Amino acid sequence: MRSELRIADLKNREGGRTARLMNVKVPASVGAAIERIAADLDATKTDVVIALLNQGIDVASKALGGWQPPWEATAPVRKSRRTK
Repeated sequence: MRSELRIADLKNREGGRTARLMNVKVPASVGAAIERIAADLDATKTDVVIALLNQGIDVASKALGGWQPPWEATAPVRKSRRTK
């Protein structure tokens, strides 16, 4: 499963995955680094990106601990109001 994929696991991939297409813009240097890693590991760029995102999510989750956003609902801010 891709949610479990890490850089170290790229050589042991499994089939039968579901995916969703997402377009993102990244700096050219990041794209080139992803291509180099994919070539070095004989993996697809998609697998490298997913592994990097998964590892980043792990790091962020550990850094945030048990933090959760506040549960209170907030009213949307009105940008303009018509006057008669």
